[in-house]
Amino acid sequence: RVNSVSLIKRIFDLISMMHVINMGMTQKHGAQSNWYDWPLCKMKSIPYYTSNGMSLVLTPNPFVWFSAAIGAFLSLIVAVLAFFINNSSLLHIAIWPVGYFASWLPFALIPRSLFVYHYLIPLMFGVLCFGAIFDVLLQEHKSLRSCIFCLLILCSLICWVFYTPFLYSFVGYDWDIRKWYKNFF
Repeated sequence: RVNSVSLIKRIFDLISMMHVINMGMTQKHGAQSNWYDWPLCKMKSIPYYTSNGMSLVLTPNPFVWFSAAIGAFLSLIVAVLAFFINNSSLLHIAIWPVGYFASWLPFALIPRSLFVYHYLIPLMFGVLCFGAIFDVLLQEHKSLRSCIFCLLILCSLICWVFYTPFLYSFVGYDWDIRKWYKNFF
C-alpha cells in the first residue's frame, strides 16, 4: 500500500472508468424514463413486479412530486425577481432552485438509460424549494400558513394511504382506481 498509486489517483481513475462505462451504455431498458418526464411523474412505464397474485408497483406520490416541481420553478422565479429588484432578503432562496436544477438538468446530457431513481436528489431539493417558497410567500400570514401547512400534510398522507397497496404489494384492492394515467403499467 505504501508503494502503490496514491489514493487520490485511484479515486480519479475509478471515476474516469465509471464515466466511460456509463456513457458507453446504449441498450434500452423497459423501465427507463426520460429526464424531462420526472417532475410530473410521466414516466413511459412504472416498474412493477408480480408474484403469486400480488403486485409491487414502484409509483411516486404525485402530490409530493408535483409540489416539488412547482416549488422549484416558483422559488427560481422569486429568486430572479429578488435579484432584479435588489431585495437581498429574498435572494437567499436561490440556493434551493440552484440545487434542484444543478442536480436534475445534467441528466439531459446523458445518452444512456435513465431511471426514475436518478431523480431522487432533485426531488429532495424540490421539496425544500416548495417549503422555502411556501414560507417566504406566507411569512406575513402565520395562521393561514399553519392551516395550509396542515392541509398539505393531510393531502400527502391521503396520497400515501391511497398508493400504499401498490407500494407494499397488498392483496384484494381495486388496482384500476389507482391508475392515474393511461399507460400506468
